[in-house]
Amino acid sequence: MKNKYDKIGVGVAVGCFIIMFIHLGTLGTAGLFIPQLIKTLNVPVSQVSLNVTFCSLTGFVFSLMVGKLRNKVSIKMMILIGSVAGIMHYLISAMSNGIFLIYLGSIFGGVKFGFGTHACNAAIISQWFNDKKATVIGVVFSGAAFGSAIMMYISGILIESVGWRSTYLVFAALHLFIAIPVNLFVLKEIKILRKNIVNNNYSNSTKSSNFEVYDVVTMKEVYRNTAYWMLLISMMLCGTLIVGFKTFVPSYWQFYGLSALTSSKYISIFMVIATISTMVSGNIADKYGNKAYIIYLYSSFLIGMIFVLLFSNKLGVMYIMIPVIFVAVSYPLYGSIPATVVTESFGAKYYDKVCGDLMAAFFIGQSIASPIIGGLRDITGTYSSGFKMITVFGLTSFLLLLIAIKKSDVGIESSCI
Repeated sequence: MKNKYDKIGVGVAVGCFIIMFIHLGTLGTAGLFIPQLIKTLNVPVSQVSLNVTFCSLTGFVFSLMVGKLRNKVSIKMMILIGSVAGIMHYLISAMSNGIFLIYLGSIFGGVKFGFGTHACNAAIISQWFNDKKATVIGVVFSGAAFGSAIMMYISGILIESVGWRSTYLVFAALHLFIAIPVNLFVLKEIKILRKNIVNNNYSNSTKSSNFEVYDVVTMKEVYRNTAYWMLLISMMLCGTLIVGFKTFVPSYWQFYGLSALTSSKYISIFMVIATISTMVSGNIADKYGNKAYIIYLYSSFLIGMIFVLLFSNKLGVMYIMIPVIFVAVSYPLYGSIPATVVTESFGAKYYDKVCGDLMAAFFIGQSIASPIIGGLRDITGTYSSGFKMITVFGLTSFLLLLIAIKKSDVGIESSCI
């Protein structure tokens, strides 16, 4: 830390970590509640899983709005709106006696997803950090995985002791008493000072001249670039991967006899590994380049899903832990790719806009994952068909992303910071 702005920036990063911990940590427990909702509301898996779809579709809409509202509404205000929406999400869900209120609550959860998670937190971080930004984003975004690990374990205990409704009320209280105060008193944005800080950080950097060149790329040029549209499709498919695994694997385990508490313990282990993976992932991108970073993440996911399919119907510790470890290592695929890698191929000037677009595509992917896997589960009686589908999506997303890197006029690899 060279000056007071660096110290403030570190504080902002810590605040963003806490926000990600609360916002995405609670959302990450959705799969654990599916068996409880099915039993209480007496509805099939496909209908309950649509709550993730409504959440993701709303997240898609509000993620698109981040770039458009950037000059009218501060990023800090958007995150605050996300926290308030999180309170409404869990209050409404806790009061539900039918599937409609679950869907309504999920819409508020989507507002939080779009305004209060990856896109807006990445936008604030990009104001304070330019050098090693991928490393900082990796550490901050690990708050989501760490939050899910803690929330999964706590939720398993709470669901069995006080029920799923009271667990939702606890989640609402976390947003009210932790997330909102952090937003009000910790998060800060740079406005006029940003240009001077960027110049100071890059005055002696060999990347500074390239960074300035990337800034002259216009949005028209971005939209005309084939790589941009390939990235959109890749991110849409990428959105189905981790959410498909994390949402339905707890139900898969419980379907074959594990209790909610035991399932929560395994998924908590998954999230602890995911936390470590996300924390170091940005440093891998900075040190070894984006191609190595992408190959590392997608390969781990595909190997993990192959093991899921190979070990179908087997619930021994080894059969659960092997795929859990591999998929957990690939966890940075869950929303981190747009913020740490692909948006930099089109420069810093439109970082918020491009990141919002790509996150919107990612949310579309999340919205189709649940009806696909839930629907196939109702038709076939097994989750294996849905897991096969997202494995194919993962391979396709991986290939499209590599091709997009090669086709990009600017070049992701040289612009990674």
